[in-house]
Amino acid sequence: MKCPACGKTTPLVTTARPPLPARKTADASTDSGSSSSSDDAPTESQGLPGIAAPADLRTSAINLAIAMIGVAAIGILPAVYISYLAWAGDSQQAAIPTWALLTYLVAILHLAYAIYLVQLPDWSTVWVTTAITLMTSAAYATLLGLRLLVSDQHRLIHFLQLDINRFHAGQEAGWCFIMLMLTGVVSYFAGRSALHWGEVYQRDFATAEP
Repeated sequence: MKCPACGKTTPLVTTARPPLPARKTADASTDSGSSSSSDDAPTESQGLPGIAAPADLRTSAINLAIAMIGVAAIGILPAVYISYLAWAGDSQQAAIPTWALLTYLVAILHLAYAIYLVQLPDWSTVWVTTAITLMTSAAYATLLGLRLLVSDQHRLIHFLQLDINRFHAGQEAGWCFIMLMLTGVVSYFAGRSALHWGEVYQRDFATAEP
């Protein structure tokens, strides 16, 4: 390059730019992400706290599920008898009454929660089962009081079609008392199991804290 002031020619000096840092490939970032996630993920030996219950508690949940299945099977016996008479064409039982349909509905509810207990044996599941059986027990207690205290002309008795039933009021009251006892016993033991479950969880969490 020629200088305009002195007329001398000077060589042109150029400086090379430093090389840019190499970009990480998608595969490298994926590998690093998978390795970091695998490091953060709990290993099989660590387990998942609060999910897997001890063996004795799972056994109690299964026993409660069996008890609920038994209560559901016993509870639908009068409805099955009335349904058979209606299906056979009995002249005194032309159709299935409302109370029988509600009995089937309660039995299906008990079976659903029995399956729920087996699939997910947990403290919260046992508490929900306790609430369901307690509400069923309260419903049977209400029906028992109605059948003992009111006449066949009552609106609720007429709605349930207990006034046109093949069973008399004494048999209906006795059956409500039996179901009240069964559902009450299941609800009692389910509540005790839920309380014991909560105590076990609290003890385990207290010992696990640093």
